[in-house]
Amino acid sequence: MTSTAHPWSSRRCLQPTLRPAPAGHGNLPGVTQDRSAGLDAAGELHRYLQQARDGVLSRLDGLGDYNIRRPLTPTGTNLLGLVKHLASIEFGYLGDCLGRPSPIRLPWVEDGSIWDSADMWATLGQSRADLTGLYQSAWRHSDESIG
Repeated sequence: MTSTAHPWSSRRCLQPTLRPAPAGHGNLPGVTQDRSAGLDAAGELHRYLQQARDGVLSRLDGLGDYNIRRPLTPTGTNLLGLVKHLASIEFGYLGDCLGRPSPIRLPWVEDGSIWDSADMWATLGQSRADLTGLYQSAWRHSDESIG
């Protein structure tokens, strides 16, 4: 068995510099220009991230198994696969960039199939509950990392 390098181990994490947004760029939902509301920039960014997370999962509401697994692109990406991919990103990039590697080893990362886009679709053995639970675990890890 050959060992496969972890895909995030060789990535350089960018360190963001928070600056005030230029005039006219305050139209992101949930992000305000006015700091008098008491939220710091990190708090606002965290709130915006959580709104995006909730929005992703809300797209699964009311859809049956066929529709969440149906390939939507030529590469086979499906809605549940996007949830899987986002869990991978939060565990990998976000956790590693903040010095908190993922406590959960993802099989598609470990076996190298991530390089064949295996994180972009859900397999038959990966249920909606499994992958949404994994994504929510990634949220908790990320939130703890952000502090």
